[in-house]
Amino acid sequence: MRLSKTRLSEIENLPDDTIDTSDIPELDDDFWENAQRIVPENYLQNDRELSFPEEAIRLLKC
Repeated sequence: MRLSKTRLSEIENLPDDTIDTSDIPELDDDFWENAQRIVPENYLQNDRELSFPEEAIRLLKC
């Protein structure tokens, strides 16, 4: 579904208290006790850390 720029702007500017979240369950202690953090294999720990294949590094050193 595509949204017009006007409609997207309307949605972005909705005050939080006007959004109906009654159908979303609260995250209780059981949820957090069983939650697992999954970090993707190629996830960058910070924006200064880069992962280059060895071949690319070798080519950049030339």
